[in-house]
Amino acid sequence: MIPGAVLWLHLAPAQLLRHKLRTLLSFASVALAVALLVAIRIADFTMVRAFERIRSAMTPLEQAAPGSSGVFDYTLGQMRTISMGVTLVAAMIGLFIVFNSAAVSVAERSQQFGTLRALGARRRDVLATLLIESVVLGLAASLVGLAIGVLLADETVKHAVTSLNVLVQVIEAGRAEVPVDVWLLAPLLGVATTVLGTLAPARGAARVPPVTALSRTAAWRGQTARVTRWFVVAVVLAIGGTILVVRPDMPRSVSIAAFGVVVFALALALPQLILWLAAPVRGLVRRACGVETWLALDNIASAPARTSLTVVAFAGSLAIVVGVAGMLLSLRTAIWKWMDDIFAFDLSVQAHPLITTAYGPASFPDTLLTDVQADPRVLHACGVRGVFQPYAGRSILLIALDAGPFFQMLQRSGRLSDDASHSVIAALQRGDVVVSDNFSYLYGVRAGDTIDLDSPAGRRSFRVGQVREDYSWPLGVVLIDRAPYVAIWGDHALTYLDVQARDPADVAGLHGDLKRNLRAGVPLYVHTTASLKVAANNVLEDWFRLANAQVLLAVIIGGVGVANTLLVSVLGQARQVGLMRAIGATRRQVQRVLLVEAGILGLLSGVLGVLMGIAIAGLVAPIFMLRDSGYRFPFIVPWTTILLVIASGLIIALVASLLPLRTLRRVDVVQSIAAE
Repeated sequence: MIPGAVLWLHLAPAQLLRHKLRTLLSFASVALAVALLVAIRIADFTMVRAFERIRSAMTPLEQAAPGSSGVFDYTLGQMRTISMGVTLVAAMIGLFIVFNSAAVSVAERSQQFGTLRALGARRRDVLATLLIESVVLGLAASLVGLAIGVLLADETVKHAVTSLNVLVQVIEAGRAEVPVDVWLLAPLLGVATTVLGTLAPARGAARVPPVTALSRTAAWRGQTARVTRWFVVAVVLAIGGTILVVRPDMPRSVSIAAFGVVVFALALALPQLILWLAAPVRGLVRRACGVETWLALDNIASAPARTSLTVVAFAGSLAIVVGVAGMLLSLRTAIWKWMDDIFAFDLSVQAHPLITTAYGPASFPDTLLTDVQADPRVLHACGVRGVFQPYAGRSILLIALDAGPFFQMLQRSGRLSDDASHSVIAALQRGDVVVSDNFSYLYGVRAGDTIDLDSPAGRRSFRVGQVREDYSWPLGVVLIDRAPYVAIWGDHALTYLDVQARDPADVAGLHGDLKRNLRAGVPLYVHTTASLKVAANNVLEDWFRLANAQVLLAVIIGGVGVANTLLVSVLGQARQVGLMRAIGATRRQVQRVLLVEAGILGLLSGVLGVLMGIAIAGLVAPIFMLRDSGYRFPFIVPWTTILLVIASGLIIALVASLLPLRTLRRVDVVQSIAAE
């Protein structure tokens, strides 16, 4: 009997070194997934620590004030949702790649395992050998990923702080701080990914009797024998995961995990779908296309499990690109329409520049309003005060504005075209408050209801006169006329001063004079409506900038997955390649088969990625957004991004085929067609 420890220590390192390219691709995918998680965790930890230091320096009264704490918790939570979603997809891609590599390794070494079993090796020895290989690979990849993640941490922190501060300035960018748990988290993720990816092929190899294991053909057939059972399991998982995703009372972490289950179910279901479509598609292609295309499709259909994992993994990374683009386009379209409806002013005086934050704490005295109104070139001037207010455990935005001048601005610009706009102004002028649509959804408030707001004079009740679309703040907005606000809160400061010029042709001159002449004891900035819209667009792009950087890593991992699958295809079909060469096929013809296979995989991944991305942006993201912020954005299909994703899927797949093409040149014809 062969001692188990000797078998493990001898075979595990040797096999990793023997198949260097395949090991390298699996290594790279796991290392990048670990790097992504490490960078996100460091950024999260750094921001929380920075905010804790700011809070510790505050007085008890400042700490109790509404605003920054609730804002920080909400915005950080949203960033965590996007980041963990991307990391989950990247980890699943790595898992699928390891599974593919382990499956082909088991099939290639079936004769070796059969011989060892015949010589006395036990099943657990075979299982342990394969699992030790996965642990060694996972540990090495996680250490490299940890180093990469730490190196990327500073840049990640910078992007994360920028994204967080676009809503409210709460922390300053600083050096990344590495938490202690990262040193354990990274190896755990790397090893868990490789072990889970290897477990199913390893258990299958351990269960095969020695006589059967000596047949390589039988080993390859065994990998596709359970696709019908997988399909049934996939349907059950997809239904259960979808229910958890769409339920409004599910915690965010549960919903993200459930979405991962749905993606995994798709990977399980796709092999059966490939087998169902294989026969009619191959028959059609055989009549309409060349033999290379037919052989490429035959390669894909002969290993449906391997094909499905690759397509779903690569499609998942491309889907995030489509999803992020769809969310950004939908948000931008809705917010621009809303700004067009309410931006009746020509200029806005503010106490902070637009490049820092959308809601700065700086303010200026309302005496400035009188100075601006005295200018004969000014037709209307409207003072606005925006403060964060506690409500139902969250920080809402309370906006007090001069309803009369605001009404006059809207009327002058022709924006009072519907009865709803008139009703909003009328409600404010009679002392009611107007709440945003998302406020209405989040807190169950309707027109005619009463809400209670805390003020320095105690809790006060206000009647809700209207519910109106407003995208100023994702946790809800309450509009009130500034006269009762000043009387109750005793706050005479202004956050904005909106100005409408008497002569539209004189806006530029008025803009320059206001910048030069206004004095309020604090720096003042005068912005045009066009610059405000550009700033709003930059806020949205900054919010998604960190996600875009993470998506880039996920796409790279997906490309590694395609290269891994094509390499597995070459190694697994060496006998077929040898037979083709033996009967007269040229090396160029065999290479064309591989290129066509890569193109088909890339095209399938691109199309599936588009469908998954549309589902993310049009179905899943709106559920999360409605649950967290109450916003209902109409989904806009990002056609330009869709075309780019399909083209990118094809190009990345073709580029990924370069390494397998080099391996194809080294296939030995005589050895590959040798009898078993």
